[in-house]
Amino acid sequence: MKIAGRLYYVITALAVFLAGIMMIIWSMTDTGKADYKDTVIDSDNTVSSIITCSSGNKVDFVALTKEDSRIYAYIDIVGTGIETPVIRSDDLTSGCAFTKSNNTKKFSERNTVIFLDSGTFADITQYLDNDYVDSHRIINVYTSDKDMSYRIFAVSSYSDTDISGNYDFTSFNGFSSYITDISAADNNYYLDADTEFDRNSVVITISVHIGNERVLILAVRESEQ
Repeated sequence: MKIAGRLYYVITALAVFLAGIMMIIWSMTDTGKADYKDTVIDSDNTVSSIITCSSGNKVDFVALTKEDSRIYAYIDIVGTGIETPVIRSDDLTSGCAFTKSNNTKKFSERNTVIFLDSGTFADITQYLDNDYVDSHRIINVYTSDKDMSYRIFAVSSYSDTDISGNYDFTSFNGFSSYITDISAADNNYYLDADTEFDRNSVVITISVHIGNERVLILAVRESEQ
């Protein structure tokens, strides 16, 4: 009886311990699953989500999203000094990088339009120089669950027409029409005509007003991890 009693207490204690562990794991995410993807385990065993930009700057993505819940991505235009959070809003016109509600937060559509303000990010104006583009073609985009790298293939002057409203990016034909129109434009500042596209191609379009002109910077995804 004594052995049975001791066994009962051991099993009970073990069950309580395991239940406590499960509660801790459950509380770490909304889905009840602990997700350590894109995190760093520091020497003191604390967990943080760190982005290392091309400049060497380190950004705590989790801390950023706590400061502003609208932040869902981070963009690094390599070599330009433009490193900034991306928020989702239909109301902004300046001051930060943002996308609108006609794009999701997943960067999974065939085209995601990112709006930048040349007043805030003055270095973006240098993309009107063909030689500058040649040496600054990589754009890295980070979200909470993936890192993506894009290569610029076109810089073009464009009207104020709503891109997402003017093209059906849910279809490959709509996407192809967009790429064809940009490639055939007479007012391209830069164009890599050798860039190839297929049904799996994904691009981002940076839309920025430089002076009285709207300029689009298009980049195709080269990697995702």
